Amino acid sequence: MAGKQSENKSGFAAYVKTFLKWVLYAGVIGIAVGILGSLFAMLINTSSGFFLEHNWIIWLLPAGGVLITLLYRWGKKSHDNGTDTVIQSVRNSDRIPAVMVPLIFISTLITRLFGGSVGTEGAAIQLGGGLSSSIGKWLHMNDQEEKIVIMCGISAGFSAVVGTPMTSIILAIELAGVGVMFYSAILPCTLSSIIAFGIAQMFHVDFPQYQVTGLPALDVVSCVQVILLAAMGGLVSILLCASLRTSKMLYQKAFPNKAIRAAAGGFIIVGLTYLVGSNLYNGDSLPLIGTAVANAAGGQEFLLKILFTVVTIGAGFKGGEIVPTLVIGATFGSFAGELMGLSPSFGAAIGLVSVFCGAINSPMTAFVIGIELFGANGALFYLIACALGYVCSGYFGLYPSQKIWFDKLSHKFIKKNAE
Repeated sequence: MAGKQSENKSGFAAYVKTFLKWVLYAGVIGIAVGILGSLFAMLINTSSGFFLEHNWIIWLLPAGGVLITLLYRWGKKSHDNGTDTVIQSVRNSDRIPAVMVPLIFISTLITRLFGGSVGTEGAAIQLGGGLSSSIGKWLHMNDQEEKIVIMCGISAGFSAVVGTPMTSIILAIELAGVGVMFYSAILPCTLSSIIAFGIAQMFHVDFPQYQVTGLPALDVVSCVQVILLAAMGGLVSILLCASLRTSKMLYQKAFPNKAIRAAAGGFIIVGLTYLVGSNLYNGDSLPLIGTAVANAAGGQEFLLKILFTVVTIGAGFKGGEIVPTLVIGATFGSFAGELMGLSPSFGAAIGLVSVFCGAINSPMTAFVIGIELFGANGALFYLIACALGYVCSGYFGLYPSQKIWFDKLSHKFIKKNAE
């Protein structure tokens, strides 16, 4: 009896020790990544503002693409896979090269300064994952501990740069494996995300929020409308993912040299910008979400954002795909929702959630971002949109290294990478 009590006490002491260890680690990562992410977000906002005030600078985008190629060559990361590298490190216990942090920081700033169509969240994930991996190495963590540390970095980076702390927590534990959530990381990811978000607020980083109007009553008609719109959102996510793959393949065939490829992509973006006669589709295009929520979006807006994004990323420019995905979803939903009899504002919310869910294969992450961006009043509709967007996107995804463990329509173990 005494032996069992002693064993229970030692087990409890070990549990408390592990708990305190992760509180400490999460705090360190939250502070470090929060400061770096806040600095990055402020510089991105400054560079984007400079681009809007000096539109002529887009002519330097081809040169910027060449410079990015040279930077990665000098950093011996010519075959860099971006966010996929971070996802693989969570799944396979691979260390993230420390050089990734300055490379993605500088190259994303270059892309945004000169008008490339990318977001910042991909860089945030890589900054957080890379810095936390280096911290894990410095602290001599084992493989399993480093996985959790990298997830802490993902949540902290996304929270500091995108400004959605709850989404950041769920994203970190859901993204690497579809159908599997790493609940052992939920406490440290929560702490890291909250701390990083708090630091971003201390630095006065601005994050957008939207007021959805025209929320329908919950009845058969509104549910059918949401189901149809969300199903189409899943198909739009397939269009985006397939276009990104095709774009990269066509660029590689047409321009085997990476520097020439980046320069060519830069010139195409310059031509498209002048052809469209607007810089709405350069950068992350976040104002388009606000417009889609406030008014009806045009049918061409989501298609043009897809075009600008796949041309930019396919050419080798650095940044993120997630924020452009949110823009594509909102503009599509606003346009299609109005055609179906829904409020364009409400349609924008459903479109954003469903396209985002289909593109990253993470329904709980998409559900939470719907609540953080648009409020909880439409939560049940957002959950329906997530379910349909997830199922109707097939096995496509933004990140090829993302492992889909279970079939989307049956309890069948399939273990395949996103297409």
